[in-house]
Formats: sequence, C-alpha cells, structure tokens
Amino acid sequence: VQQRLDGFVSADVDYQGGFITTPPITFSGDRLELNYTCGAQGTIFVELRDANDVPIPGFTLGDCEEVSGDDVAWDVRWRGSADLSSLAERPIKIHFKMRNAKLYAFQFVGSDTPQFNGPPNIPARSITPAEGSAHGSLPFAVQSNGNIVVAKLDRYVEIRGGDELSSQVAAAGRFASDITGLGVLSDDAVVIGTADGEIQIRSPDLSEVIAAGGGLAGLGDGVASLAIDGEDQILMKTKLGNLRVLTRTLQEAAPSRKITTP
Repeated sequence: VQQRLDGFVSADVDYQGGFITTPPITFSGDRLELNYTCGAQGTIFVELRDANDVPIPGFTLGDCEEVSGDDVAWDVRWRGSADLSSLAERPIKIHFKMRNAKLYAFQFVGSDTPQFNGPPNIPARSITPAEGSAHGSLPFAVQSNGNIVVAKLDRYVEIRGGDELSSQVAAAGRFASDITGLGVLSDDAVVIGTADGEIQIRSPDLSEVIAAGGGLAGLGDGVASLAIDGEDQILMKTKLGNLRVLTRTLQEAAPSRKITTP
C-alpha cells in the first residue's frame, strides 16, 4: 500500500470555504509547491503578503491561477508564472483561500531541490467504521516523536507507535460522546474534543487530565474539529459554524465568531 507523501495531517476547509495565513517566513528557492487535494468544485488560491499583511502586487488572490484536482508537487502560478525568485530571502506571509480542499504540505523549491520520486511503500492500518456509524473518518494527530494519536469509534483515544502503527503506546476513555477533534500541543500534550462540546487536555501519555471542561463549544453546540496554532492556542470549529479560540487552560482567548464564507 502506498502512503501519500506527508499525508498523515492536513489543513481542511469544507465546502463553505475559509482562509489560512502563515506567520512571516523567509525562504530560498524560486517556486512554491503544494501537496493538496480538492473535492467536488474544490479550489485553492494563494496570495503572498508582506510582513505587514499587505498583498504583494503580482501575487494577489486575483493574480493567482486556480488550483484544483489532486497533486503532491503542484507549482502555484500567478498570471502564468511560478517564478518567486524576486521575493527570496525577504519575510512574507502565505495566504490560502480554500474551498472543499485539504492542504497536506507546501514548500519552496529551486533547481537544487531533490526531485520527488513517489511515496515509499509502507504497511497501512485502516479503521473501519462500525455498522450504522455516521462517521466517514476519525480525527488523528501526530506527536513530535512520530507517534499517532487516533480516535476510535468506541469513544476511546489511542496512541500508536512503530512504523506499522501496530503497537499501542497508551489509551484513554471511554468518553460520553463521539470524539470529533484531536490536537497536539507543543509539549505533546493531547487535546481531545467531543460532539457534545467537552474538551480535555491530557498528558502526552494520556494518563493525566491537565484541564477539562464541558459545553465549551457553546450552548447546544459541539466540537466539529480542532487545530493548534503556533502559540499553543486551541482553534475549535463548532458544529454550528462558529470559531472559538481557547488557551491551554481552556480560557477564552478571543471572542467567538461566525466562520464566514469567502
């Protein structure tokens, strides 16, 4: 079985659409490659901004050629050109406008970048939904040591290790409702979100509850997905389409807001 290159984790945006913006970065190379997949009518557009968040002329969303389909090394083009050499070694931000798409990775490449010759063959481990389950997929996250944190249909969380993911390192549960979001903080602590709005932060081996709270998605709402930003803040998308930002002590870091359609 072939594993997709960098395919363990992706930044996902649903059919309503959304945006992702990186912190300022400095790069070498002359092209921007994306590893991505788009669903039906899915698209990605890329804008390059300066360190002050101002779009760079010639590299705006309006200049970008539509990215669609599925590729592991697609060159982004702006008005027919992929050349970014004029921006090398200066701080820029990458702003993604996405709809029904998954972004697995991006990288800046040049003439000296090794060519990708396809993903390695590694054993795959599948999780089959139980009969009658409404889940098409289960959340997972990756710790810094390469261990994979996975949710199970029986409302347990497991940490799996080894090249074949066959070795169970740790487990926790059973939770009161389905596990709908997982994330890993900078110290490998695990963030677990559930369909009824409960969030737990557990130690890297799942043995200790560091912080926990119920109803954190809002009244009558639940966790749809989780992500962790560069400041270890928990970004929670709720089932009703709201974005909530929490600290690692589960305090509100910013007012809740509705996720808007681009």
